[in-house]
Amino acid sequence: MGEPQSELTNLDKIIEDSLGELYQDRLHQIINRPLDIGRYVYAKLRRELPDHIGEEIWWDHNNACLDIEVRTGNAVITTRLHEDKMADSRILFIAQVQQLVNNIMAEVAEWL
Repeated sequence: MGEPQSELTNLDKIIEDSLGELYQDRLHQIINRPLDIGRYVYAKLRRELPDHIGEEIWWDHNNACLDIEVRTGNAVITTRLHEDKMADSRILFIAQVQQLVNNIMAEVAEWL
């Protein structure tokens, strides 16, 4: 599987700046150290989903990808995001992740 991002991400102190960048806390924002890819996708998606919808994201080091699972009851949506398909610049990456979140939210609309 991979490294579960929910175990590595503390959502309580996350700060989002005006460009959509996420930081673990104020100190990380001051030193300009944003969340890594896995934590960023996990935090972005978790902040959008209602509490009754579960999610997990695993960083698969062997295949250099994120495996994303969103679930409620018996319904499950899975997707995979490969590192080599991720945008090169951080601004494009943020837009790419927002599009991914929008797509997932559209898929889970019937669960809301």
